[in-house]
Amino acid sequence: MESFELNSLKKRKHIVPDHTDPETVLTLAKMTLDSYYEPGQSGWLPIPGYNVTAKFGWEQTGIRGYLFQDTDQDVLVIVIKGTSLATPIGSGPTAKLDKLNDNMMFSCCCAKAGWEWTPICNCPTDSNHCSKSCLLRESNFDGSYYNLAQTIYLAVQEWFPKRTAIWMAGHSLGGALATLVALTNNVPAFAFQAPGDMLYASRLGLLPDVPDLDAYLDDLSIYHFGNDKDPIYMGQCRGVTSSCYWFDYALESKCHVGKECIYRLDQPSLQKQDLGDNVDIFTAIQYHSIEYVINNILDKRDPVPKCELKRNCLATECTQWEFTD
Repeated sequence: MESFELNSLKKRKHIVPDHTDPETVLTLAKMTLDSYYEPGQSGWLPIPGYNVTAKFGWEQTGIRGYLFQDTDQDVLVIVIKGTSLATPIGSGPTAKLDKLNDNMMFSCCCAKAGWEWTPICNCPTDSNHCSKSCLLRESNFDGSYYNLAQTIYLAVQEWFPKRTAIWMAGHSLGGALATLVALTNNVPAFAFQAPGDMLYASRLGLLPDVPDLDAYLDDLSIYHFGNDKDPIYMGQCRGVTSSCYWFDYALESKCHVGKECIYRLDQPSLQKQDLGDNVDIFTAIQYHSIEYVINNILDKRDPVPKCELKRNCLATECTQWEFTD
């Protein structure tokens, strides 16, 4: 009996979500949509085969999400909420801290995205020079959602010691946090429409010093699902023509940890040559919404696009900056 239980436990450790299965991708996407709501609220979607086992952060003004468990009790999915938008006319209770984390995680240097921007830390030394040692230090900041997400993951391990198959999932900021925790703990992750997370992973020291980093990243069970009309996912929501800029979100990164699974939409893509790098999110924000993605892309259950690693990507980040020290 002991041998059987040990073999069963080892088998559970290797349960991973099938990234090629449209139904699996849709199921985890619906979980990420639910992370924006309380159970029973309008907008909440039931997830066949899964139940909410626990929730976290709903009494606070920061990171929030749920723990879903499958009915066979083999899999736990930690799902993290994405950004609640902060605007001049109103915002949700988590919006302020969401925005701080967005700007620290996805900007080149402390959200100094233009000459008139006030940086959120003291690492920029002028308009295009940044102190690398300062940036590495400031990346582990008070209120870091990554640190909180990692604490949540470790608590789940403690609460459910036999449930060794733990998956991570999230949308937008939540997707990036899910993949960073997955990278830290070598577990699977599905992220939907997330900004580039590799830059922040490098600053946290999460990328190993190995001869072939691409080979290492290609071997991970981390998948970034997105569509080519979403400028946030594609790393194009920057510059004075974008509303990211005008709403003070410095979403400048574009490289993803793991593989990208990009849905190419039938409409003209935002990657047109004449648009360059900077696009107007006002014409594209719908394509970032997880509701839109579910209703207009994933619910069709079309074949999942091939998931591929973008090789040597980190070297293309923030080339307009010089990092000193």
